[in-house]
Amino acid sequence: MKTEFQCVCGYGTAVDPAALKSALKCERCGSMQNFSVAEDGRASCYWIMIGSRNGTPTRAIPLLDDRPLAIGSSEACWLVVHGDGVQSMNTELRVDSDRRVHVRHLAEAGRTWIDRAAILEGVLEFNNELRIGENVLRLCTTATLLRLAAADAAPVVIEDDDDDAGDRKRHSDDSYYEEESRTPRKQRGSFLADFSPGQKARALGSIVVLLIAGFFIVRMIFFPAVSDEMPTFTTFTCPVDGTKFGGEWSNGTPQCPECGQLVFGSVSYKPTPKKKLAPATVLPTSAPAESNIDETGNSANLDGPDTEETP
Repeated sequence: MKTEFQCVCGYGTAVDPAALKSALKCERCGSMQNFSVAEDGRASCYWIMIGSRNGTPTRAIPLLDDRPLAIGSSEACWLVVHGDGVQSMNTELRVDSDRRVHVRHLAEAGRTWIDRAAILEGVLEFNNELRIGENVLRLCTTATLLRLAAADAAPVVIEDDDDDAGDRKRHSDDSYYEEESRTPRKQRGSFLADFSPGQKARALGSIVVLLIAGFFIVRMIFFPAVSDEMPTFTTFTCPVDGTKFGGEWSNGTPQCPECGQLVFGSVSYKPTPKKKLAPATVLPTSAPAESNIDETGNSANLDGPDTEETP
C-alpha cells in the first residue's frame, strides 16, 4: 500500500508514515500543511485509506487539519477518484476542533454512503466505511499503518491441506480494517433514513391514512351501527298452535310459552293500515217527471179535462 502526501494545490509525493510529523511543507507551493493529530497528543495523524469494494486498500493519505477537503473526479479536488457514480465534486471531508471527521455530500446527483446509509451529512468513525461510487475509504491512524506495513512484510505460509486456510485468508484481509479505537458501531437508521424530507412526509401521511381506514373498517365489521328508530320488540306466532306472544330481539330465538316450540321467521316492516271509509250509498234513479207548463206559461192538466170544483 502506497502512502503519499496530498497538498491542496494538487501536488502529491510519497511519504513515510513513521517519519511523518504533525506538519509538512509543500515543495510546490511552499505552504506549511498541518495534519490532524489524534487526541492523545502523539504524532499519530489521521489517514484515509483508499481501495475498491472487493479488494484491500491500495494507498493512504494523511488528512489535513481544519479545512474542507473535496473528493471527486475533478482535478480541482483534494482527492481525485474515478468510477461510476462519482461526480466532479462529490463529497467533502473536514476534521474540526472536536477531532471528528465530518462528511458532507456536495453533488446534486450521485450519493455518499457511510456503511449502508446514504447521507447528506454525517461523522466518519474508525469502524465505518465511506463509499463514493466503487471507491471505499476508511479512517485510520499512523499506528495502524505501521502495523499493516509490518503485517505485509511478514512471510505468509500457505498450507494446502489445512481446512482453515480460507478462514485465515479472510481474517488476514480483515486485519486491514482493525483499528485501535474500539468505539461501538452506531445503530442503523430507520427505513426512512434514505428518504428526502418530502418523501418522509408522504410516507408518514400514507401510513396515517391506512391506519384511519383500518380503524373504520374494523369498527364497521365488529361494531355495526344500529339505528335508534329500529324496533326491539315484536310479536311472534307459534306455527303449531297459533299462540301469539311478544319478545325482545336481544333475548335470542323466541319460544312458544304454551308448547315450547321455537319460532323462526322473518320480520317485515309494513305501514300501519289506514282506516277504510265506508262506500258511498248510491240512490236509484227514476225517470224524469213530465212538466205541466204549456208554452204560454199556464199550468196544463195532463191527466184530463179541467173540472170545476164546487164549493
